[in-house]
Amino acid sequence: MNPFDYRQGTGNFQLDPVRSNPLHDVFKVSFTSAAVPRLIGSDIVTAEYYRPKACRPVPFVVLLHGMGRTSVIPPTFMAKTLADTGIACFVPRLVVYPSRTPKLAKSPNVLSPEEWFDTYRVSVIETRQILDWAQKRTEADPMRFGALGISFGSFAAAIAMGRDKRISAGVLIECGGNSININRISAAMRSRYPGPALDHDKLLAEYSVFLEEVARVGFDRAKPAHQSFLSDPLTYAEALKGRPLLMINAKSDEIIPPESANDLWNATGRGTILWLPGKHITVWMRYQTISRRVKSFLTSVFGMDK
Repeated sequence: MNPFDYRQGTGNFQLDPVRSNPLHDVFKVSFTSAAVPRLIGSDIVTAEYYRPKACRPVPFVVLLHGMGRTSVIPPTFMAKTLADTGIACFVPRLVVYPSRTPKLAKSPNVLSPEEWFDTYRVSVIETRQILDWAQKRTEADPMRFGALGISFGSFAAAIAMGRDKRISAGVLIECGGNSININRISAAMRSRYPGPALDHDKLLAEYSVFLEEVARVGFDRAKPAHQSFLSDPLTYAEALKGRPLLMINAKSDEIIPPESANDLWNATGRGTILWLPGKHITVWMRYQTISRRVKSFLTSVFGMDK
C-alpha cells in the first residue's frame, strides 16, 4: 500500500482573517489532517494563508518549514514577500512543529525510526490536502502550483512533488539525496539524531537495488527493503525531472553535506542550484540573497516576469 495515499475531500478548512495590507490579506487557517498521525502528534493543522489582492487567478505555493520552533520564520518572511508579488502562499505547521508534537521540543532523537517515517508521511499527505483545497479556490491557478521546503520541509516537498504531478515547480533549500550516505558522512547528523548502529555499505547496496527497481517498474510496484527508502528525496528524482526546480545549499553544511546535495541535483537533471557560503544555520545570514533568488525563480517559472 502506498503510504502517501489518503482520502481526498477531508480536512474541513476553516479561515479567519488576521490582517491586511494594500497588496495581500492574511488568514489564520486550521484543518484536520487526512494522514491521521499514527505514532506522533496532533491531527489538527494550523497555518497562515497569504492571499494576494492582485488580479486572479494567481500561482499558489505551499511553504514547508524545518525542525524547531524558529524554523517557521524564514518561510513566513518569504510568504509575505511572495504574496506582495502576486503569489498566494500557504504556511502550515508541520507535525514536527513543537506545538503539534511536544516531545520534539526537547530533542528530536526521542523518535523511533517508525515515528521518523511518520513525520514524512504526514507532512506529504497534508501538503497534498492543501493542494486539494487550493484547487477549489477561485483565486488559485491549478496550473501554477508550487512547493518550497527548507531542511526537513525540503525533503517533504521533494517527496510531495514526486508523488503529486499538480506541483509544477519546486524550491528545495538545504536538501539532499541518499540519506544513508548523509548519515554515514555527517557527524552532525549522527550526533543530533542518534540511532542504532547501521551497516551503511549493506544499506547502500540495498538502496541501489531499490532505485533500479523504481526506474524499471515504477514507485508503486517497487518493494523497498526498508521503509526509510520511501522518505529519501533521491527515490523521487526521476519524477522531478522536467519540472522547474531550484536548489539552494550551503557550501559548508554540516547536516546536509554538499555531496548529498550534488547527488540529488545530478539525479533530478541538473537544474538550477545556488551554492552559498555558510553552514546549515549560518547560511540564513544571507536571507536577502535567498529571498531574491526564490522570488526571481518563481515569478519566472510562473510567467509573472513578462
